Amino acid sequence: MTIRTRRRTTLLGALTAPALALALTACGGSSDSGSDSGKPSAQTSGSGETAEPKVASFPVGKPFGDAVWTARISTPSMGSVIKSRGAPVAVRADRVLVEYQKFNTRAVQAFSDTGEKVWTHKLSEHAQVLFLDKTVAVLEKGESKASGLDKPGQVTKVTLLSQADGSAVSETEIPDTVATNGFATLAYYEGESVRVLSEAGKPLEAPGVSATKDVGLIGEIPFWRDEDRNVTTASWSAGKDLGIDTSDLIESEVQAIDNKQGLMLLSVTSGPRAERTFYGVKADTGKAFEIDCPNARETDSFTDVTTNSPNGQYGVIDSVVLSGTEGRCLGGGEQKDVKLTAVDDNGTAYGTAEENELAVITADGKAEVSQLPGGASAPIGVMKGDIAVHWNQSAGILSGNPIK
Repeated sequence: MTIRTRRRTTLLGALTAPALALALTACGGSSDSGSDSGKPSAQTSGSGETAEPKVASFPVGKPFGDAVWTARISTPSMGSVIKSRGAPVAVRADRVLVEYQKFNTRAVQAFSDTGEKVWTHKLSEHAQVLFLDKTVAVLEKGESKASGLDKPGQVTKVTLLSQADGSAVSETEIPDTVATNGFATLAYYEGESVRVLSEAGKPLEAPGVSATKDVGLIGEIPFWRDEDRNVTTASWSAGKDLGIDTSDLIESEVQAIDNKQGLMLLSVTSGPRAERTFYGVKADTGKAFEIDCPNARETDSFTDVTTNSPNGQYGVIDSVVLSGTEGRCLGGGEQKDVKLTAVDDNGTAYGTAEENELAVITADGKAEVSQLPGGASAPIGVMKGDIAVHWNQSAGILSGNPIK
């Protein structure tokens, strides 16, 4: 299992990454970048703009079929993408979300599981984008309104867009102290307090937190590390309420979160040899189950959020599969190291094993490893209808490939 080092926190002002350039061939029509007003421009089903493979597809290996849709994109090098923002492409059950730039226009573009262009939202030059679980957060710096002798202050304007149709779910202003971390959480200072913004645009307090890097959000449940370096919510603390052995407890830390299942992957360090044990924990109740990860090792990744199956019943991150009340840690030790990147509704996980190998591991643990075709990579997500989304970064192509 690959486990992250403590995640970084990046202030909004430092979030600027090179804009993405997109030349998109989809829907058999134009790849326009939206309305001049900055409002989402929607193309609905039946508009005649379904994707055709005008962009050359690429081999992806078994068990994936030929691409049913393709899209050409141009993205910054992954080394220049700020880790707290995650990758510039996000896969959901019925949407693929891409941040891009075409000529002088920046936008977020959403595509359906059939490659249909669903909506486009134009971005200002300095706007920042964060793909959340159900919404897309667009952050822009601005000034608050002043009255009397008060001077206008700096604020961050946050617009939360529905991933379904690009409409504004919420528009709010928060202090210009917002930061993001590996949990894709919008955290900010309100006076001496740290707060997080929910996907409904609701401010939620994390009492006793002094640093935004130590706070996260699952649904509308904030979690944080307390003064004893233990994970805590308003309802429970890992140091005393999880029903786990806390003798010689040193600290606990959230390694990853699963928004769909309301789970967190928790590491507990204890004993004179600082040994770590891993648990899946329900964010709302604190109910925990142990995960056997004898070959855990440190690494650093782009995100601390799982990639989920379309039905939301499975989540994968690094070498871990989470499902309901159990978790599995795959590979390592005498086996090849595995990094999982996608999972389908049957619990079959997909990822890489060693260099340029595709690993396909079923829910009952049966594994098949094969050489990836040249230029191919493991899928970055699975959409409904068993469509695996592949991203060939070097060629700048996305493709939707059915799982056979």
